[in-house]
Amino acid sequence: MSIAARTSQLSRPSDAGRSAARARLGATGAIIALCALLAACGPSGGSSTTGGGATATVGATASASATATTAPTSTPLATAFHVSPANTAGLCNGSFGPNASSVYAFSKTVYAEAAFALSYPSYAMPSGAGFKPFKLGNSMDFPVLDQVFGGSPSANPAISQPGGILFSVCNNGSQSITVSGVGMAITHVTSHASPIDTWQPCDGAYQPSVGVTGGGCGGAVLADEDMRATFAASAGVGATTSATMISANGPNGYSPLPVTLKPGHTLQITVAVTMPTTPGIYTLALTVKATGVSGPAAYAPLTPQLFAATAHKWNGQNCKASAMLSQIPTKATSSYFICPK
Repeated sequence: MSIAARTSQLSRPSDAGRSAARARLGATGAIIALCALLAACGPSGGSSTTGGGATATVGATASASATATTAPTSTPLATAFHVSPANTAGLCNGSFGPNASSVYAFSKTVYAEAAFALSYPSYAMPSGAGFKPFKLGNSMDFPVLDQVFGGSPSANPAISQPGGILFSVCNNGSQSITVSGVGMAITHVTSHASPIDTWQPCDGAYQPSVGVTGGGCGGAVLADEDMRATFAASAGVGATTSATMISANGPNGYSPLPVTLKPGHTLQITVAVTMPTTPGIYTLALTVKATGVSGPAAYAPLTPQLFAATAHKWNGQNCKASAMLSQIPTKATSSYFICPK
């Protein structure tokens, strides 16, 4: 389960992380009926980075969902040592929590976790959905939706603004260390055609007995540093880039990097990412430069995400159009539907 843990962003972007940042995620946006059906946001407070919905471009008409067009490529960057979830509870005074699935050891003392936080990824519509209402079923629970769509949401995550990706770096040693920088790498790419068809659960669904339910997402990440990593428009597999500072005004009073991290302490960093313009399924990874970490090649990988320049967005509101409404059985009072525009 992700750091956001289907709480503040109403979606499950990955299986990355259960760090202490989970407690720092809070609700600042309006999350209406759909939120009540799923999970409430955690408490908020202090300085924060706020998030709001996916960043897909809305098209005039829906098109069939595209499929991968070439074989994947990858780069042999050295992966940091993956820590078994059974061994994460005692690290850095419990910063990552028990059974965290994406903690990596960069050295004997430097541990880190990368996760999609307020990224709000969308479901990619199944091929053959057509220009007609799509039945989600009688439940809006994510395990059920995952079965309907054949996987968790992983299309067009909103990572261009701070809060989309959260990187937690901790010092598990007995001496202070210096964290001097973080960066981003592209480790795996699969070509994918664009445009695509998507549905973001935050955009709601239509239920004949109720009308449009849900809509609106919000949340906040309390981080110590907000940074940005920018890839060239043509960047591909193997590309790396250093993150630059946006602001440092988090609750722990850290100044901009480099930062001295005391034993047992954790530094929370959000990284906003400007992606390449070529559509595709990208695996991103975060690198860290710190005392005892040899070279920038070690990284904490994130789950693959589909990025497309144009996405035709389905939602519940579109189902109110007469052309769509006429195709929805009035007796299906308990079912949820989404429609193209």
